[in-house]
Amino acid sequence: MSYSGYGSGTEADPYRVSTADQLDEVRDYQGVGVYWRQVNDISLSDYQAGNGWVPIGEDGDPFYGEFDGQNHSITDLVINRSASYQGLFGYVVGKVKQTRVVSGSVTGTTYTGLLCGFAFSGAIIEDCSATGSVTCGNFGGGLIGRSDAFSGYTNYITRCWVNATVAAGSSVGNGGLCGSCNGVNATYKVIVTDCFARGSITSGGYKGGLTGGNGYVDIEDCYSSAAVSSGGSNSGGLVGSWSNSTATTSYWDTETSGWATSAAGTGKTTADLTYPEYDAYSGWDFDDVWEDDTETENAGYPLLQYTFFPDETFGNPLFFGGGF
Repeated sequence: MSYSGYGSGTEADPYRVSTADQLDEVRDYQGVGVYWRQVNDISLSDYQAGNGWVPIGEDGDPFYGEFDGQNHSITDLVINRSASYQGLFGYVVGKVKQTRVVSGSVTGTTYTGLLCGFAFSGAIIEDCSATGSVTCGNFGGGLIGRSDAFSGYTNYITRCWVNATVAAGSSVGNGGLCGSCNGVNATYKVIVTDCFARGSITSGGYKGGLTGGNGYVDIEDCYSSAAVSSGGSNSGGLVGSWSNSTATTSYWDTETSGWATSAAGTGKTTADLTYPEYDAYSGWDFDDVWEDDTETENAGYPLLQYTFFPDETFGNPLFFGGGF
C-alpha cells in the first residue's frame, strides 16, 4: 500500500494532503520522521456518519510524525464516540503546527479536544487554533484534552488560540485551551507560551479559563476571556489546580469569566484587556507575535499574527487537481 497523494514523506518532500480521504490516510504512515503538509482547505463532511471522524493516533499507536496545516482550515469535524483520546488527532507524540479546526464538534469520554485528545512525551502543538464545541467526562479542552510531559521530554503549546464551548460532566482537569497540563519535574514540564482562550467552560471543579489541572507547568504571555462556570474546588479565571508551576505576565478577564480569583495569573477588567484601553500585556511581543484588534475581530482582545501563509513552493493544488 502506498500513499495516494504527492510527496515522499521526507522533510524536504513531505506528503501533500489535499483531500479528506488523504487526511484519513495520515493514520497509515504516522511514524517518526514522516512529514505531512496540508495544501488545501479540507471539509470532513463525508466523515460524519455513525460516530464520525476516527482520530489520527491512538493509545498504543500514537502520531509520531510532523503535520503542517499551513493555516488551511479543516471544517465539518464531527466526533460522537464513547471513548477516550478524541479529536482530529487522538494521541500525539510528534508535532502538529499551523492547523486550524473550524466549527468542529467533538464528544468523548476523557482526553477530548478539537485538535488533539492527548499530547504526550515531547509533543509540540504550535501555531494552531480551534473553534467549536467539546463535550466529555473529564480532561477536556477546547484545543487539547491533556498534555503530559515525560522524563527526558518537555511538551510545548505555542502561539495557539481557541474559541470554544467546553462542557464536562466531571470535576477533573477541564480548561478553555487545554484541560490538564502535567510535567515530571522543573526540567521536564509543559510550557505554554503566547496563547489565548475564549468561549466557555462548564464543569465541576479543577477547571480554568486557560488550563484546568496544572503541575510543573510554565505559562507565559497568555490570556483568557472565557466564561468559567461557578462553584467547584480548584477552579479559577485563568487556571484551576496549581502546583510547582509558574505564570508570567498572563491574565484573565474578571468580568467575562465570572471569577475574581485564580491560583495563578493576574485578573483584569474587560477594559484593561481590550483595545484601545490596554492596562496589561507589559513585555509582550507586539512586533512579531501579537497584534492589536483594531477591527474588533476578537472583541478587542489581542490577536496572534499570522506568522505563516500557505506555501506555494509545490504549486497551486487547485490548478493541479488537488495533488500538490
